[in-house]
Amino acid sequence: MAEVDLLPILWIVTGLGLVGLLVWYWRQKKIALLTDPEQIFERPESRLSLSDCEVAYFEFGRGPVLLLLHGLGASHFCWRRLVPLLAKEFRVIVIDLPGFGLSSKDLNISYALEPQTKRLVEFLTQLQLGPVCLVGSSMGGLIGLHLAAQHPQRISGLVVLAPPLNRRLALGLGTKMAWSGTLFRKMLTPLIMKRILTLVYADSRHADPSAIAGYLKPYQVDPKSVTCLLRALECIRHSQPHKWLRSLKVRVLALHGGRDQIVPLAKIQSDLECIPRVRIKVKADIGHHPQEEDPEWVASLITEFVRHPSN
Repeated sequence: MAEVDLLPILWIVTGLGLVGLLVWYWRQKKIALLTDPEQIFERPESRLSLSDCEVAYFEFGRGPVLLLLHGLGASHFCWRRLVPLLAKEFRVIVIDLPGFGLSSKDLNISYALEPQTKRLVEFLTQLQLGPVCLVGSSMGGLIGLHLAAQHPQRISGLVVLAPPLNRRLALGLGTKMAWSGTLFRKMLTPLIMKRILTLVYADSRHADPSAIAGYLKPYQVDPKSVTCLLRALECIRHSQPHKWLRSLKVRVLALHGGRDQIVPLAKIQSDLECIPRVRIKVKADIGHHPQEEDPEWVASLITEFVRHPSN
């Protein structure tokens, strides 16, 4: 009986085992990148050239489209705890607004409400999106409301988290952010960012080292970030939402933290109630960023809002 050379077979089995191990490792890595809030934005961003700037964005999941807009001074980072929950059922697009995060920072363009709205329309057009559900945090909610008022055919629904609608509130917010910007120019330190985040969160434990580093990073990478932030205050100061809120035709879900120190509900509730098709939900124990302090609550309400438009 002829002897069988087992060495080639051994090599084949070993090779298949290594391939299987690599496939398993890659799958685990993909799962971690999609489910671990601290890793979800580790993937390379996509970039899109608009008429006067370049924007960075990330995509996750499949299904109805959700477009997430961050607030003043923030970036895609503020959505890190919410995206893994939403991506189970939706195609989630997270954009860095021009002047923020990984997007371009051109000091020769305006970051006021009207031009930022036009850039979002161009973004939707280029990606052939629409109608979409917008989810906007703080200033992002204000921009989303303005876009919905001007282009209702583009929006299937709108979720706003603590939008700064009151003009007097905008002045106060502007003073706080200008103070922060001055300090940023002089000394970019984790201590200053922690001080700001303790205003954003109701529970100061959320202002941990990873949150501080994530919010601080864009300002350390590009010195123009601070100037863009201060110029974007015009988006809030001169928005005059009282002139167009009553004309909104789209459904609006307004989510608010009962301990919000940046945009207290009492300062904007009457403005929110001017919106014809608005539902207001309040969580008593959270602050200005519900998507970070209670992402499960926010995700469940967004899912219900999108899945059951008649409610």
